[in-house]
Amino acid sequence: MATSFLDTPILCLTTEIEPATLADAKARGAQEVVCKPYTPQELLTAIQQQLTS
Repeated sequence: MATSFLDTPILCLTTEIEPATLADAKARGAQEVVCKPYTPQELLTAIQQQLTS
């Protein structure tokens, strides 16, 4: 991974809900994992949380 992107938040959108899959996404760098189906407000909230943290 390029060092210039180390502070870029990664938001993973997925249909997978298995705990192992979600843990794998986090282990690979995702700060937030949002599982489908989600509402537009849930997605917006997740994005805002990452931009303000």
